[in-house]
Amino acid sequence: MVSLIEDVLSIESQANQILAKAQSDAKAVEKSALTEIERAARDIDERVAQRVETYRRDAELKHQAAIAAEKEGSAARLASLDRLDAGLADKLSGLVVAEFRKR
Repeated sequence: MVSLIEDVLSIESQANQILAKAQSDAKAVEKSALTEIERAARDIDERVAQRVETYRRDAELKHQAAIAAEKEGSAARLASLDRLDAGLADKLSGLVVAEFRKR
């Protein structure tokens, strides 16, 4: 009978060791999974930040180009106005005023 009790206790001890090992392995797998999830989240955050920065930079360049083109067009229109003869400007403004008076 003593031998049977010792066998049961030995089997119970082995079962406890197997259970402890399984719990330890599960914690290691969980820790590894959490580490991998954190790494993936950082990777996604970095990629999103890069895409946002690229979009911002491209948008800024497009806006700068549009502003430069508008300034150039404005400068050309102002230069053409500067080239007008003062007498011609007076004549044209007189024609505009006369047209408004007719109405």
